[in-house]
Amino acid sequence: MRPTVEVLANTKRLPSLPPVAVRVIELARQEEPDFREITTILRADPALAARILRTANSALFALPQRVHSIEAAIPILGLTMLRTIVLGFTLADHRGDHHEVRDVSQLVWRSSLAQAAFAEMLALNANGADPSTWFLTGLLQDVGVLATLNTDTDNYLEHVWDNSQFPNVVDAERKYYRFTHIDVGRELFTRWGLPREMIDAMVMHHAHMQRNGVYRTPLMTALQASSLAAHYVVNHGKGSRAMDQLLTFVRQHYGWDTKQTEAAIEETAIRVGESAALFNFDVGENYSPERILADARDLLEEIALTSQLETRAATASGDAMTDPMSGAHNRRYMDNVLNRQIADHVRTKRPLGMLFLDIDKFKNINDGHGHQIGDQAIVQVADVLKECVGNSDSVIRYGGDEFLVALLDATVKEVQEISELVRSGIAGASVSDDAVAMTTSIGAVFYEPIAGDPLDANWLIDCVDAAMYEAKRGGGNQVSLRQLVGCEEAAATT
Repeated sequence: MRPTVEVLANTKRLPSLPPVAVRVIELARQEEPDFREITTILRADPALAARILRTANSALFALPQRVHSIEAAIPILGLTMLRTIVLGFTLADHRGDHHEVRDVSQLVWRSSLAQAAFAEMLALNANGADPSTWFLTGLLQDVGVLATLNTDTDNYLEHVWDNSQFPNVVDAERKYYRFTHIDVGRELFTRWGLPREMIDAMVMHHAHMQRNGVYRTPLMTALQASSLAAHYVVNHGKGSRAMDQLLTFVRQHYGWDTKQTEAAIEETAIRVGESAALFNFDVGENYSPERILADARDLLEEIALTSQLETRAATASGDAMTDPMSGAHNRRYMDNVLNRQIADHVRTKRPLGMLFLDIDKFKNINDGHGHQIGDQAIVQVADVLKECVGNSDSVIRYGGDEFLVALLDATVKEVQEISELVRSGIAGASVSDDAVAMTTSIGAVFYEPIAGDPLDANWLIDCVDAAMYEAKRGGGNQVSLRQLVGCEEAAATT
C-alpha cells in the first residue's frame, strides 16, 4: 500500500549524514559547546534544521511569534534542549541498501546547501530581504524528498530515483504516488507553522521546470533561481542547458550579466565545498550507523538525568522567554534573541525600526482603580501591539508598563504607520467594565546601519527611549520619530 502525504509528513525521522551525526555527538559531549559551530552544523543539514525549527515553533514553547530562522531558534531552545534535539535524530533504516540511501541523501544534501547558499546571496542583494529566512527556505525546500525516501525507502528508490535524474523527480513521483515531494513539503511547512510566504515559495520552486511563468514574491523568484543554480553545482558544472536556463532567469529577474552569475555560482560551489570539507572525515568502523545511534542514546540518557534539575532551576529563576502576564517576550528574549537579530542587521546593513512606549500616567490608573486594573491595562497594550506588528517582529515587555517593539527590515513609512496605528489603537481601547481610558507615549526610531556601527544594541535602545521621553514631554498620546543613518548620528541627536 502506497503511503499518503499525511503519512509521509508524520515522519519523525529525516536522514542526516553520518559525519554530521558524529560531529554533533562530539559537540554534545563538551560541557560548553561552541554555539557558532553548532549553528554552522545546523545550517548545513536539512534534517537537523527541520527538527530545530519544528521544536522551536511547537506548543512546548508557545511563542507569541513564530521563528523563521535557525539563528533565532537556537537561543530560544537553550543548551539542554538543543543537545537533546540534535541527538534525537534517526538515520535511514540501515539494512542492506543503506549505502544507496546514504548516497541519495548526500546528493540531496549538496543540492539543498547549494540552494540555501545561493538564496542567501540573493537576499543580501535584495532590499528588505532576510538572508537567514531565505537560507532556511532554500535549505528545506526539498525536505519532502528526504521524508519520502526515509519513510518509503524501497519504493522511492525503485520507482522514482532509478527512473529520474535529481532534481527532476517530480514527474516520476507523481506517476507512482499521485503526488510529489512538493506536496509533502507543503504539509511539513504548514505543520511547522512557517509563514505563507515560505510555503508558497517552496511550492513554486520547481515552477521553471514545469514551464509555469508565475513569479509573485521575491522569495519565490529567489528559490526558483536557487534551484537552477543548485542543479548546475551538484552536477559539477556539466550541462550547458542548466547554465543557459540560469543565465536567462537571473538576467530577467535580477539584471545580472554572465560574469556576475558565474561569480555567484563559484561562491556557491565554494561554500558547499567548505561544508563538505567540514564533515569529510573517515566514518570508519568506529562510527558505524549502529555505533552512532548507540552513542546518541547514551548521551540522551545522560542529558535526561540532568534536565529535570535544570528545568526546575530555570523555572525557579524565571528562565523563560515569555512574560507570563502579558504574553509578550521578556528581557531575557531581548538579551538572547533580539540583540542577535539586531547585530545581524548591522552586519548586513539592513534597516530596522524600533518603538519604545509606556502608558501615560500609569500610576494614576494603578492608584485610582487598583493594581488589577493596572495589570489589565498592560495586557491590553500588549494585545494591541501584537495585532499591529508582523510575524517576524518582536514585542517585548521591557519592564513595568514599558514595551519595546522591533520592526525588522521595516521601511521608514512602515515605522511611521505602525507607530500611529499603535498609538490610535491604544487610545481607542478601554480597560475593564469601568471603561478606564489610557494613552501612550511612543518613541520611534528608523535606523539604517553603516560600516563601523557597533553590534551591541544598547545604544539603539537608549536612543528610542530618549525619543519616547520627547513624546511624553510633549503631553503624551503622541509619537516622536527619529531617523538615523549610523550610530554617529544617533549620538549627535541624543
